[in-house]
Amino acid sequence: MNFFKIPLLKDFFSYGLVGVLGKAINIFVIPLYVKYLSVEEFGVLEIFVTAIAIFTLISTFQLDSAFLRFYSQLKNKEDIDIYFSTGLNSIFLLLFPFCFITYFIMKSFFIGINNDVLYAIIILIPVKSLFSYIACIFRVTFNRSLFIKINLINIIGIPILSVVLLSLNNGINGIILSTIILNIISLIAIIIITQKHYTFQINNKIIKRFFIYSLPLIPASISVTLQQNLSKFFITAFLSLTILGYYSFALKVFIPFALIIQSLKMAWYPRAFKIFDSESKSKTEFLKIEKYYVILVILVFLFLISISEYIINYFGAGKMDSSEDFVVLIGTFLFIRALSYFYIASLNIIKKTNLIFQINLLSVVFLIINLSLLYYFKKISIVNTIFCEIVVEFIRLLLICLFSNKYFNGYFKYRVFILFPLLIILNLWALNII
Repeated sequence: MNFFKIPLLKDFFSYGLVGVLGKAINIFVIPLYVKYLSVEEFGVLEIFVTAIAIFTLISTFQLDSAFLRFYSQLKNKEDIDIYFSTGLNSIFLLLFPFCFITYFIMKSFFIGINNDVLYAIIILIPVKSLFSYIACIFRVTFNRSLFIKINLINIIGIPILSVVLLSLNNGINGIILSTIILNIISLIAIIIITQKHYTFQINNKIIKRFFIYSLPLIPASISVTLQQNLSKFFITAFLSLTILGYYSFALKVFIPFALIIQSLKMAWYPRAFKIFDSESKSKTEFLKIEKYYVILVILVFLFLISISEYIINYFGAGKMDSSEDFVVLIGTFLFIRALSYFYIASLNIIKKTNLIFQINLLSVVFLIINLSLLYYFKKISIVNTIFCEIVVEFIRLLLICLFSNKYFNGYFKYRVFILFPLLIILNLWALNII
């Protein structure tokens, strides 16, 4: 079978094209960011982006996941419109108290950071939350063309406007302002495009069905988001924003991993539901997709590791050389995370939402324990912090695969675990231990 004729891969590379364009543009503007921003401001920017990601995910209340799950069961346009609008209107109403509460929660964490950053986050939460939910309509209808066009507003607009404002000496506020302006424009555009699906109503039976599915996912999403971002706040609190800046720059070496995860979420999840629900040879399809995905992730990981030093030297312009000390470690936990996002889809398909929550909660608790031990034994360092992330990511992946194999037997082979001894050797070599 022709590799590029697989429907999932068409979706993957279509959604991935959006990421490629965005990441490619970001790669070109990174040297300009390095020129105009201090290392500490890189740290502040990372906190800004992370906070938006966390609270945007929470503020959709997983109603987008519920809509994705039930879409394949809907029979006509009227049903689709009612389901879509019920979720959208519910999110809109819930955002008012959510943003109010978020402001007071975040205020205590932003001591020492400009309040403008906090205000920008509160503005962006409802904008990005509504955009994220509305974009579901493109994903379930596999409308790649519209998805790409609507995302080009942010992909091209934010970096260009940010560079302009940076050159006018607006500093980090220029990037924040650009993010707000272009996200609002994108939201307005997507509302106009999808208005044919909108009805001004909330169906009580539908919203009850949505929340039965999504409520267990909310703590699950919170826990996994905390697990994946808690270290950034730990670094800020116990090391410095400057160290976080180096950490942030090292993350940018692995921008393609962010691309893979983004593409996977957009393409794999709805396609996985459809394959499982409607195709008689779903096991064969899942095994084939697993093989291609794992090969892709491995190749990207090895390629980025091999050129990481060159990327840091070239784009960091000497300012970010300290990132070289731990870039391989960061690549390792991102590699493991990319695998977790793939396999956990199986548990979502069979609606094991409580199990997902338990796995994610265990992961974040284990990370907190590890970071607490670093604090107690006075072993806090950037390398030790990242090592804790690697251990927790591996345990989470192992739990996901164990339960996936139990409840989703025969759909995956999990051969990627053969590579983990080599991964350990690679990290020991990177730390000059061997």
